[in-house]
Amino acid sequence: APGRPLAPDEARVVLNRGVALAMLGDNAGLAALRDRFAAQMGTGPEAAAFGLLTSTPAGNRSYENIAAQVKLAQKLVADFADYRRRLKSPNGATN
Repeated sequence: APGRPLAPDEARVVLNRGVALAMLGDNAGLAALRDRFAAQMGTGPEAAAFGLLTSTPAGNRSYENIAAQVKLAQKLVADFADYRRRLKSPNGATN
C-alpha cells in the first residue's frame, strides 16, 4: 500500500529496478521510481543505494549536491556488506 515502508524483499526489488534503469541511463525512469518509492524505502542499505541511484542526473549537480552524494556513497559502502549478506541469505533475513 502506498505510504507504508517497504518490506526488505520489496525494497530489494525496487533497488534492482533502479540498478537496471541506471545501467540503461534512463533518468526519466529513475526520477519516476524515486517519486514513487523514495518515501517508502526506509533507512537500510537499500535506501542508501536507492538514494544514490535516483539522485539528480550528472548534468544537474551543484557542489552541495555532489557533497551530499559523496556522503551518501560513503554510507552505501559502509552498508554494502550487510546488504550483500542478506542477498545471499535464502530468506533475506537480517539476522
